[in-house]
Amino acid sequence: MIVDTPDTMIDNRPPEATAPEDFSKAFQEGREKALAEILALELKIASVTELFGLLYRNVNDVTENKVIIVISPDNKFITARNRFASQDIKPFVLALWTPDKNGYPCTISTPGSTDRCMNEADLRKALTALITNVEVAKVLLAIEANKENIEPLHSATVISEHSNK
Repeated sequence: MIVDTPDTMIDNRPPEATAPEDFSKAFQEGREKALAEILALELKIASVTELFGLLYRNVNDVTENKVIIVISPDNKFITARNRFASQDIKPFVLALWTPDKNGYPCTISTPGSTDRCMNEADLRKALTALITNVEVAKVLLAIEANKENIEPLHSATVISEHSNK
């Protein structure tokens, strides 16, 4: 029991029952753990963003600024378009994209393949598989040539179902 006297505070508790002098050390430990978790989360999200940025830049460079690959504004598809095509032409869907608010796991789905990416290495492998897929490569060549009426990789039903999720 702590007794408040006019001159001083007296603590009558036995020594083993006393609390730490202050909670600064405990608070600092909790704060450091929280900051480490926040940083780890930010790094995961940043790695997804950086990989898509690298894909964008590399495809753009190889196609001499003609083809751009981006995630759709609704965050559901990986799309490609010719930079110089009319804005009336919608981007071409290369894959279905299921992101995670924490960066990972995320999923890339193409006809006949679904890659669940648990980390940066998995996502890099899945994006590599996507752009080395012969059917996707044909589409990218057609987009680079600015052709119209490119045969879709995904059925309208699959895209529609994914859009409604």
